Amino acid sequence: MDVFLEVNIMDIKNKVVWVTGAASGIGRATAEMFFQKGAKLLGTDIQEELGKEVVAQFGERGLFIKADVTSTEESQKAIAAAKGKWGSIDILINCAGYTRTYPVVTQDGPGPLEPFVKEINIDLIGAYDVARLAGFEMTKNKPNDLGERGAIIQIASMAAITSNSLISGYATAKAGLVHLTDILACAYADYGIRCNCILPGYIRTAITESPEQNPFIDISKDIDFNLFPKKVGEPDVIASACVFMVENTYINKTGLKVDAGFKLRS
Repeated sequence: MDVFLEVNIMDIKNKVVWVTGAASGIGRATAEMFFQKGAKLLGTDIQEELGKEVVAQFGERGLFIKADVTSTEESQKAIAAAKGKWGSIDILINCAGYTRTYPVVTQDGPGPLEPFVKEINIDLIGAYDVARLAGFEMTKNKPNDLGERGAIIQIASMAAITSNSLISGYATAKAGLVHLTDILACAYADYGIRCNCILPGYIRTAITESPEQNPFIDISKDIDFNLFPKKVGEPDVIASACVFMVENTYINKTGLKVDAGFKLRS
């Protein structure tokens, strides 16, 4: 094998890209950006009406299937639909996620267990499930000149490497997801599939804008003192990072921080 092959960029055009959580936020921006690059889009989400609205703009290069990442059966049906329409799954971008704030302990007793379990199920176990299902389909793809058959990107979070007791389940799941990415990269290397993750900072999504779900203590304070540029990022900054990591065939087993220098002075 010629180790100096000049194939450095994965051509996204006509690739079949599966985006989970495609109905809103980072998932929607990612689906739209890959479509602009010429990809065919399988979008899945539990928000059916919003998801259909997003994918409708893609015409024949779009397909929406209502699916929950915690349901293996629903994910398998989505994969089957995409393969029936286009024949393959080439790229997975897992954007589906869930969080809420709650204490570990109060003076009145221990904090709730239910949200912790739900976050682990969606943000870690669900992420593993879609990666194992999509990755297996990618092993069937014809390799390019570099031997590459596919790419997987998981959307983690800066919460994975910080300590905030109000988001214990979310942070734990995302920390696990960062390490899981390394494990997946090792597992899929012999099959020509790259696995990476992105750790977003403050991004304008339903989570960061919802008082009930917002996992951050004081966003304005962090933006004033810990970031540059001093603003909340838009979802497309993560979408463009996804495109970059998919296209660059020499990026593997990597966690990319896209966070405006989160905790710049710490």
